[in-house]
Order: sequence, then structure tokens, then C-alpha cells
Amino acid sequence: MRVPLSILPCLVAFVAACGARVSPDRDALASIDASTIDAVDVPLDRTEPRDARPPLDASTPDAGACGPLNERSIRAPNVVVSGERAPLAAVAQSAGCGCRPTVVTRGPSDYALRACDCSNSDPCVDPSYVVNWDDDATTTVAEATVEQVRIGTLNARFTRLPRDYRCTGAQTRIQAGGVTIETDNDARTSGPRRVWAYVRGATQRCSGDPLTIVTKSGSNPIVLNAADCNNSDCDGPTSPRPFGVWVMLGEFVPGSYSIFHSPGTVVRFDVR
Repeated sequence: MRVPLSILPCLVAFVAACGARVSPDRDALASIDASTIDAVDVPLDRTEPRDARPPLDASTPDAGACGPLNERSIRAPNVVVSGERAPLAAVAQSAGCGCRPTVVTRGPSDYALRACDCSNSDPCVDPSYVVNWDDDATTTVAEATVEQVRIGTLNARFTRLPRDYRCTGAQTRIQAGGVTIETDNDARTSGPRRVWAYVRGATQRCSGDPLTIVTKSGSNPIVLNAADCNNSDCDGPTSPRPFGVWVMLGEFVPGSYSIFHSPGTVVRFDVR
């Protein structure tokens, strides 16, 4: 079919206008790309329109199913015994609507979080996200060695001790009210369903920082005891040196539990 030359300018203008309507504004998309948001300090604005949420990253093997999940904090033990895996947990927030959190391995002791199977349907459920897993390293050491785990942009360090190591450091006490329990009852979780405790206290030392290990015994009640594994100290006057460490308490079935620590101190928590 022949088109009269007189209407070609109109056709060109029409095509240009259509192209302008369907072409995405790449600058606008880049401005809300989740990979550019530092979720450690600045979570996604909960008031933004749902249709303005950043698209899931299509560059992964799970194209269209998973996207980036920015870590907010890490839980890792302070001390790990030679030959054992370190339990790890990563906490993230504001990934999308009802996503499934997961972890991928980028290299030895190097991980990244992903948010999978997100939905933008109402009601939009956007809780915190927690992933539990074990580090892949099972290093055997003959002396105390500091190791590092990288999760996204955050690092966690712990000290690996020989299996026959004996902690002979100064007196260490968990302070009253110094145990905070994280059950993650209201979070979306993946991996083993674990309960963590953040334990605070102090060690009497002449010099140097404590290398605190918290041991647990019993199942319900659970008894926590702390010891200082930094066996190098001077013989002069001592002063309290504070500590704060994460302790993975274990995997629990739903129910009510108690923790004993310090004389006369009890902490109770529920697992749902």
C-alpha cells in the first residue's frame, strides 16, 4: 500500500510520541535501584508507592524470582572450637512484600543475601528477614587464630581455639539483665530455626581485652556461664573490662523456656 507523502510528517510524529510513552525512564529507574541503597543505615521508604518498588535483579540465575537483600546486621559467635563450623545469622529489612530470604555462597566464608518469591499483592507483608546457616570453614588450628566471615558488605570476626585449649583467664561474670533473647518469632526466616542471645558482662583484668566464651548446659532451663580465654595478663591491679557477645542457643520447638545466668537471674522467652 502506498502512503501519500503529505502525511509522512504526521506518521513520524505519531511514532515518536508512542516511543516516548513506552520507553522506560532509565534515570528514574536507576534512582530507585535497591542495589544503590545502603540498608545498614537507610531502609527503603515504607511510604513509597508499591508500583515504584525497584524491579528484581534479572542478572542472577534465578532471573525474575530473586533480588538483592541488603544485610542490616550479623550474628556470629565470639569463639569457635577447632574443626567446627561457626553458626551464622544475618538480619535484613525492607526487601519487598512477603519475600523468602536465602543466602548464596560467593567464595570461602563469603556470602550474600537474596530475597526470593516476592509478591506485591495486598496486604503487603514486609517484616524483618533472618537467615541462619553454618560457615563452610572447618579449620583445624594449633593456636588461637582470628578468622573473618563476609556477608554482603559486613564483616564478622571470631577467634578459633584449639580443641584442647583451656581458658584460665580472670573472673568473668554475666551482668544482671545482660541477656537479650532474639527468637525471631515475627520475622520471615530460612535455614535452621535458631534462637540467639546477646550476652553482656565484665571480666576483671589487669591489661588487655577479654576473649569471652559463653557456654550453655541443659535444655529447659538453660544455664549460661562465661569464661575469659585471653590467658595473657599482668600481675597488677585489675579492673572490669566489659564484653558483649552473640551466643547461638540452639533450635527450639514451640514452647516456653527459661535461662539461668548470674546468681538469682532468670530470663524467660517463648518460641512460636
